[in-house]
Amino acid sequence: MKFSILKGAVCAMSLALALIPAGIVSADEEKDIKFDSPIAVDFESDPYWQFTYDSSKDSEGKFIEFFSTGSTDTVVYLYKDDPMSASIANDDNSGDENNCKLTKYLEPGIYYFLVRPHYVDDIDPANDTIVELKNITDKTVVAKINSTNFPDAVFRDFVDSKYDVRNDGVLTKDEINAVTQIDVSSKNISSLKGIEYFSELFSLTANNTKLKTLDLSKNTKIQIIGCSFNYDLKSINLNNCVSLNSFRCNDCSLTSLKVDQCNMLREIDCKNNSIKDLDLSGLKYLTDVYCQGCQIETLNVRGCKALVNLDCTGNKITSLDLSTAASLVSAKASGNQIGTFKISKSIRELDLTDNAPLEKLDLTGCTRLRELLCSGTKITGLDISDSPRLMLAYNKGPVNAEETDYSTVIAGEGARLLINPGTKITFQNDPDEQIVKIDETNFPDFNFRYIKVNSFDNDGDGYLSRSEIRTITTLDIDYRYYASLKGIEYFTELEELSCANNGLTELDLSKNTKLVKLDCSNNSLEKLDVSKNKMLKELECGNNPIKDLDLRNNADLELLEVSEAKLTKLDLSKNTKLEALLCYSNQLTALDISNNRDLECVACFGNKISKLDIINNPTLLSLYKNSKGEEMQYEKIKIITYADYKNILYMAVDVNTVIVAAKPTATPTPTVKPTVAPTKAAAVSLTLNKKTANVTCGKNITLKATLTGASSKITWKSSNSKIATVDASGKIKAKMAGKVTITATAAGKSAKCTVTVLYKDVTNSKDFWYAPTNYLTAKGVVKGYDNQTKFKPANKCTRAQMVTFIWRLQGSPKPKTSKCKFSDVKKTDYFYKACIWGNENHIVEGYKNGTFGPQIVCARRHAVTFLWRLANKPKPTSTKNKFKDVKKSDYFYQATLWASEKKILAGYEDGTFRPDGDCLRRQMVTFLYKYDKFVNGKG
Repeated sequence: MKFSILKGAVCAMSLALALIPAGIVSADEEKDIKFDSPIAVDFESDPYWQFTYDSSKDSEGKFIEFFSTGSTDTVVYLYKDDPMSASIANDDNSGDENNCKLTKYLEPGIYYFLVRPHYVDDIDPANDTIVELKNITDKTVVAKINSTNFPDAVFRDFVDSKYDVRNDGVLTKDEINAVTQIDVSSKNISSLKGIEYFSELFSLTANNTKLKTLDLSKNTKIQIIGCSFNYDLKSINLNNCVSLNSFRCNDCSLTSLKVDQCNMLREIDCKNNSIKDLDLSGLKYLTDVYCQGCQIETLNVRGCKALVNLDCTGNKITSLDLSTAASLVSAKASGNQIGTFKISKSIRELDLTDNAPLEKLDLTGCTRLRELLCSGTKITGLDISDSPRLMLAYNKGPVNAEETDYSTVIAGEGARLLINPGTKITFQNDPDEQIVKIDETNFPDFNFRYIKVNSFDNDGDGYLSRSEIRTITTLDIDYRYYASLKGIEYFTELEELSCANNGLTELDLSKNTKLVKLDCSNNSLEKLDVSKNKMLKELECGNNPIKDLDLRNNADLELLEVSEAKLTKLDLSKNTKLEALLCYSNQLTALDISNNRDLECVACFGNKISKLDIINNPTLLSLYKNSKGEEMQYEKIKIITYADYKNILYMAVDVNTVIVAAKPTATPTPTVKPTVAPTKAAAVSLTLNKKTANVTCGKNITLKATLTGASSKITWKSSNSKIATVDASGKIKAKMAGKVTITATAAGKSAKCTVTVLYKDVTNSKDFWYAPTNYLTAKGVVKGYDNQTKFKPANKCTRAQMVTFIWRLQGSPKPKTSKCKFSDVKKTDYFYKACIWGNENHIVEGYKNGTFGPQIVCARRHAVTFLWRLANKPKPTSTKNKFKDVKKSDYFYQATLWASEKKILAGYEDGTFRPDGDCLRRQMVTFLYKYDKFVNGKG
C-alpha cells in the first residue's frame, strides 16, 4: 500500500574501507619530492596528500614551481618547518582552470606541500593526477633596478624591497616570473615605468597615487586593474591586454578610453572622467558598465549580450541602443540628452528621467519591467500592456500617487512609475500578476517571514512575484515553532504542506485549493476547515484538540490520521477512496466505514465504539478471516495484522469492540480466545545510513533507508526542492547552497537526514571560512552567485553588501523612516532598507558629498568599525594593542582592540592588521560568524 502507518525506531550502519593501490603515494607515507620526479596520486583513496621538500643543506635559495596535471581540479598549500602551522603560500586556482601552480622563492629549509582536490567530491575517476616540483631558478638578468628602468624613486624602492629577493640590485628572470600581483595604492608614485618587465602580472592595484599616464600594453596576461582616484591620470594604454577581466579607473582625468582589444572584459568602472566617446561594442562577456559623469556623447554597447547593469547617468548621450543587451536588468541613463532610445526586452529597472528630447518609448515585450522613471521628457503617453507590475502599480496608483508640478509618482507593490503630469497610461488587459510584499502585515510571524518566506524571494526585492509563488509547491516546516502561518494563503500553488509540531492555534487553507498532502499534527488547532481542499489525498491532523472535522468535500481522500483529538463523530460516507484510517483515542461512540470499500488499515481503539461492521470492506474482511493474519492483544487493544513485501494490513480495535463480519462458511466464526499464547508484534523501525550529509552544488548522493519489522514502499521528501531534490530511490541532487531536510517515510515511521548543500567553491572544511559561510547561508544572511551555486570567497566585499549582511544578521529590523538620506542609494536597491537602518543606528555613515558609496570596496578597518558600532561601541577591557600598524590616533583603534578581544579579529602572522586592505567575502563571513558567536551568543 501507499502509506506509512506503523511506528518504531532502529539504527543501522555500514562502513566501507578504501584500499590504497600499489604504486600510488599516500599522504600517510610523507613522501619526499624531488625536482623533475613526477608522482601519481589517488584522491579517491585519500583527499589529502603531503610531500616534503628538504633544501636545508643547500647553500642558497631557489625559485621553485610546484604544479599538478590531470583532470581533477587541485589546490596546493605550502608550509615551512611544521606542516601544522599556518600556510605561507597557496595557489587558489586563479590561473589555470584545473591544475594548481605555485611559484615561490624558498630559502634553504624544510618545506611541506599539501595537495587536495579543489572540490573534495569532484574527483576524476581516472586517477590521472600527477604532481611535480621543478627548479625554475634562472638568474638571467632582465633589468637593473636603477633610475633608467624605474625612474620614479618611490616605485623603484618598492620594487627593490619587495621583489629583489637576492638583494643584488637587479631583477632576474625567476624574480620577474614570481610576481603576479602588484599593489601600490596610496603611494606617492608619479610613474609606473618599469612595470612592463613584469610579464606574468595578473593583478595591478594603483588607487590614489600621483600617476599621470599608465602604459600596460606589455603586460599581456593582466586580468585585474584598479587605478581609481588618480586625479592627474589622463591616459592609459590597454593595447594587447587581451586577458583583462576587471577594469576600474573611476575618478581620474581620462579624456579617452580604448578597450577594443580587451575581449575578455567583464566589468568596467570609468565614472567621473572626461571621456567623450566610449565604444564597448562586441564585448560579449561584459556584464557591468559604470560610466556616469563622464561627459560622454556617444556610448556603443551593441553586441554586449551578457550586459546586466548599465549606469551612464549624467552624460551628454543623444542616442542609446540597448536592443541587443539580452541579459540587461538595470539601465540608468538619467540626465542625458537622449532623443532616440531602443529598449532591451529583459529590462527590469529603467531610469530615463531628465532626457528632454525623448518623445516616445516603446515597452512592447518588456514583461519584467517593474520600475520606469521617465519624467522630465516629452513623453505624453505610455502603453504598459506587456508590463504586469506596472499595470498593478497603476491600478492601485491613485491611492499612493504623488502629484507635483514636475512629476507624478505612482508606487505599487514591488513597482514604481515616475511620469510627467498628465501622461496618458493605456493597457489592453487587467494584470493577473499577483505580487505580495514580504512584511509584517502579510506574514506577521517573524520567524516564518524571516527564515522561510524570505527564502523564496529569489531576486531579493522584498516581494513575492507570481513567478516566484509558482515555484512554491512543497513546504516542510515541522518543528519550527511558528505561532502563525498567516500569509500561507498566498501560496496558491501549494501541493504539500507539513507543519507538524509547531504552536499553531489556527490554520486557514481556504486559498490553497491545490493541496494534495497536509500534515498539521501535534499543534493546538481546535478546528480545521478543509472544505476548499477538494484535491486532498492525505490528511494528518492528529494530536490536536479538534472537536469536529467535515470531510464531505474530500472525495479523493486516501489517508486520514486524526488520532488523539476530541472527535465525537466522524462522517466518512463521501470518502470512498479511503485506504488508511487512524482515529484512535477520540470520543467516538460509532464508526461507519461501510462506504470505504478500499480500506486496508484501521486503528480506532481508545474510543467507545461497541461494534465495527466490516462486511463491506473486503480487504479488512479477508484480513480478519485469513489464516495468515496474526491476532494479538496489547494491553486493552486487539490487533489483527498481516504483512508481506507488498502490503501492510491491520485492524486495531478495543478488546470489547465486536467485529461484525460475513461468515466464510456455514460454520460460525469462533469467538473464544485461541489457546496458543498471543504473539507479540514485531518492532517496526526505519533508519537512514546518515543523519547528516554534505554535498556540493551540482553533485548527487544517495541515502540508504533500512526498514525492519514490516514491508512497505519507502517514500522520500525534501523540505526545500529549490535547494535539493530527492527521487524515489533516495538519490539527492544538490541544486543550490543551503540546508535541507530529507525525510524517508514507510510503515508509519519516518527518518530524517539534514543535508548541507555546499557552494562549489567552499568545500574544504579546513578553510577558515568554511563553517562561517555555510552557517550564514543557512541563516539567510549571505547569498551566493550563479544561482546560489558559488560563493566566490576571494571576491571583494562592498559597503552595500556589508551593511546588508549586518542588517540580516540582526533579523532585518524595520527602519524607523522610509526615506534614505544618501543620494546614491535608490529605493529599488536591495540594500535600501539596510542603509537606512544602519545609518539610524549609527553603524554606517556616508561621505561629505552626501553619498554612501555602496559599490566601494569595504576595507578591513570599515568592517570591524561597523561591527563595533553594532555592539554599541563597547570600550575594550585592555589598552594593549597587538597590531603594529594600528595607531592610537586611528579612528578604528578602539574598534580593532575590541574585535581582537572578542576573538572576531585575528590579524596576520607578521603582527599586522592591514586596515587598508580590502575585506574579502571570506573574511567578511568570518567576522560576522564570530560576532554572532561571541557577541550574540548564537553561532
